[in-house]
Amino acid sequence: MPFLDPISIAAVGRLHEIEGTDVVGGALLTFSNGVFATVRCATQMNIGRLVRIEGTRGVLELNEPWFAGFPGSTIKVKNGDTETITRTENPADLYSFYVR
Repeated sequence: MPFLDPISIAAVGRLHEIEGTDVVGGALLTFSNGVFATVRCATQMNIGRLVRIEGTRGVLELNEPWFAGFPGSTIKVKNGDTETITRTENPADLYSFYVR
């Protein structure tokens, strides 16, 4: 599958009043194939670390996207009524092998 650049991006954010650093931000990305993505990040708010990818065939959730081998790390795959949870607490487990 080829890499796609978004055809439009709508973004909002807030900077720290004194330091000028990012406090919170979010964006909606639209792609030419009809797919869109939402992203958000924050440095001074607890918004969680979950990555959720939804498609026509199911849902993929990574509860620790930055640390694949962190204790409690899982990959959850939902396909219809079927749900599979894989623990990835071994540092050798990398999420990139699961995303196709």
